[in-house]
Amino acid sequence: MLPTIVQVNIAAQRVADATTRGAPDLSSYQKEIDYFRRNIGRIQSDIELVNDKRIFDFAMAAFDLPNDSNARGYVRNLLLQNPDDPAAPINQLENKRYGEFARLFRFPGSGQDAVRTPSVVEAIIQRFRDMKTAEARLETVVDPTSSRNVSTAQRLREIQYFVENIGKVKSADDLVSDYRLYQFLVTAFDLQGQENAQGLIKKLISQDFNDEASLYNRLRNAQFREFANFFQFPGAGERNVQDKRQVMAVVDRYVEVATEIQEGEANPGVRLALYFDRNAGDVQSYFGLLSDRPLREFIFTTFSLPSELNGLPVNRLAARIEQLVDLNDLYSQEGRQKLIRRYAAVYDAQNASAGVGGASIVSLFRPIGLAGASASSLFAAAVSR
Repeated sequence: MLPTIVQVNIAAQRVADATTRGAPDLSSYQKEIDYFRRNIGRIQSDIELVNDKRIFDFAMAAFDLPNDSNARGYVRNLLLQNPDDPAAPINQLENKRYGEFARLFRFPGSGQDAVRTPSVVEAIIQRFRDMKTAEARLETVVDPTSSRNVSTAQRLREIQYFVENIGKVKSADDLVSDYRLYQFLVTAFDLQGQENAQGLIKKLISQDFNDEASLYNRLRNAQFREFANFFQFPGAGERNVQDKRQVMAVVDRYVEVATEIQEGEANPGVRLALYFDRNAGDVQSYFGLLSDRPLREFIFTTFSLPSELNGLPVNRLAARIEQLVDLNDLYSQEGRQKLIRRYAAVYDAQNASAGVGGASIVSLFRPIGLAGASASSLFAAAVSR
């Protein structure tokens, strides 16, 4: 068998190939980008906005809004409303991007100032680029004939289902009641072990995050919180499932995690190394590093720390880890690779001498509880960590 570090490098390249496919050439849009940048500042009213076809089409594309024969009249009517009034019809629409559009482009008022601000103009241009990139990549990722599509047949079917159906989700109920969508998201957000926790996930993403007593504010698990931030209903979830950029971001997450899982079937140490490389850069403190079980196991293995140290008070354990790991190393590819090389060497030595690793590492990716535990007990464990 190849050394673990070689397997990690091969697997990392496969993951990179899987998540960068379909990146389009945007040079064909450069004339429209330049036109928008030069001319948006002269727009003085909603009439001028909808009558300049090139600017209007560009703005609609940037916000991924339907641009059919009725679009100009419809948008002009929306721009006459006050998007800051919660009772305004524009804020009752299912498509929340209309409200975002109106806040930037309504006249007179904030729109006139906003679209004259260079930073806002550049933000809209970047949004246009991102949207066109997402459109092209979504077309590629669901096309089984694409030479860039490196997904397995089963993975491709799940991606196709997600892309075709996520836009139909209007509520937390919709999200958790569609078994295939829910399982897709369990994988994408590293929630292995929560395959049957739909009731608790629904409760999590339905509560007010500003309520200190909400499940969201009682959580200690980063994956749960990240999922909740993305799919809170009402709120972020409504926007994210309607936005091609966000949909593509979830697909990338799914492909990345699914590829890691696949690579880890032959060598679980590879999966842990890839997980570390993907997540360590988000760690903000030594306590955060220790609260993530796979990351903690990576550090324990890398520095050959005895498992008995887990019995120390967390502040003492954090102080011990601080002596070994510079957080700045986690924020650079070079620093993470240095730790991964050390981890791989220790992992291979441990496996060669004691056969350690496989099942114990796989269990780390079920971050809450044990197989067979009830959904409520699993979630309670997440809250208590």
